[in-house]
Amino acid sequence: PWGTVNLDLNQGNSEHHRFNYDSRKIRNFTNGDGTSLPYRDKSFDIVVARHVLEHIPEPLKALREWKRVARNRVIVMVPNNPTTEDHETHLYAWSQPALNNFFN
Repeated sequence: PWGTVNLDLNQGNSEHHRFNYDSRKIRNFTNGDGTSLPYRDKSFDIVVARHVLEHIPEPLKALREWKRVARNRVIVMVPNNPTTEDHETHLYAWSQPALNNFFN
């Protein structure tokens, strides 16, 4: 938890989370869906999607939603592993060329 608003798809229960937490103890925590955010257009200066994109069935829909609520930029971080076999909860594996192609 390191933003002014925190939203987690897995709520700390994913097998590869680095830490477990109690969402009730995090300021401005929101339960949500990365493809349908409960915020108005341009609500945030920056949206940071940290290890999220590989879990979402519709990543393009999610990216469009993140862009909708961001005023300035969207920062996307994904694991640097080119296979989905590393974690069974990963629906996608993003190599650098694949991610660049996706963004284009």
